[in-house]
Amino acid sequence: MTHSPYIAKVLFGRQIRQFRLRANNMSVAQAARRMGMSESKYRKLEAGTNDSLKLPDAYSAAYIYELSTAESQHLVALVDAADSHGWYHDYDVSPEFVHYIEQEGAAGTIRVMGQSLVFGLFQTEAYMAGLSADASGANRGPGNGLRVDRQAAVLNSENPPKIAYITDEAALRREVGGAEVIRGQMRHLLELNERDNIEMWVVPFASGHYPSVPGPYRIMYFPDNVFPTTVYLESLHGSHYEDSEKVVKRYEAAFQETKQPPTAVPMKEFIDASNLLA
Repeated sequence: MTHSPYIAKVLFGRQIRQFRLRANNMSVAQAARRMGMSESKYRKLEAGTNDSLKLPDAYSAAYIYELSTAESQHLVALVDAADSHGWYHDYDVSPEFVHYIEQEGAAGTIRVMGQSLVFGLFQTEAYMAGLSADASGANRGPGNGLRVDRQAAVLNSENPPKIAYITDEAALRREVGGAEVIRGQMRHLLELNERDNIEMWVVPFASGHYPSVPGPYRIMYFPDNVFPTTVYLESLHGSHYEDSEKVVKRYEAAFQETKQPPTAVPMKEFIDASNLLA
């Protein structure tokens, strides 16, 4: 399986930690000394937060932990993946957003609670252009290419994630780019909703207050325990992640309560009843 650079570093770190503990529960200090590096560097290797991985890191780990040929080859493959460029390499992307992009791409299931705008992975190019247009109508959309490629990387991958999406009626009513753009966006949502891995609901204005009103948020679940289940939150102050069991369960409960009738209705049912394609 091919991994992105960030995920490869995380997996490399988890692997060598498992090998260290398997080796008579060797201490970090002992492992660092035997690998010929500082303890702080070794800790970064295990945490997946080091700037880069090098082949000597894999070879040293293979030697001190007496790894099998298959285990050694796996570490080498992770080093090669970590040294490659992600699909977003040609864009000016902040390290913080790189981490989100790679987590999104690694997720097996994503639960999305959206509110004021259509979820980025589901936006049409015309809708994106409407968002990035300034008051004079000039398109300032240098980031649209990134979003289009992000959509392709996630939605059209060999094994796309299962996505459960709830949005507030406000996102579908908001005039972005004009009436025709919105109708095109509605058609696109219905097309995506036909995919086996995507489910969509809408919370109508008539539902009043609902459990996910403090949103938006996303809950990401990862195969093979690459990461713990994580809640991603955005605000004017930036984005942050929560992975404590208590917080995750709170958002899971809010999501489940929100999508239950009569609070939310299926996307197609809402679009048809509201005549949004007229």
